[in-house]
Amino acid sequence: MATILTTGASLGLGRCVAFELVRSGHVVPAHGRDGRRTERLVEELRTEGDAEGFVVGLASSAQVRELGARVAAARPDLDALVDNAGVGPGSGGAGRELSED
Repeated sequence: MATILTTGASLGLGRCVAFELVRSGHVVPAHGRDGRRTERLVEELRTEGDAEGFVVGLASSAQVRELGARVAAARPDLDALVDNAGVGPGSGGAGRELSED
């Protein structure tokens, strides 16, 4: 089966997607920004299949590159990405924010 990185996997839709993928036999590198939540998720995923956690914020381009480098080093066989991190309606009236880099 495929190796599919899922970002924003520790909560909500990303969590559901990660479980569906691992239950379907895929290897799931799971990203989250909260270490404890991500660790707990990976423990649960591993009861059903192959998973690995990656904890890093994605608020800047540098952090995105860090995640990419870490995943590439650990899982050079990566097949696909479910880019779920930061997806949501945001808070009412919130403007768009850009990272410093």
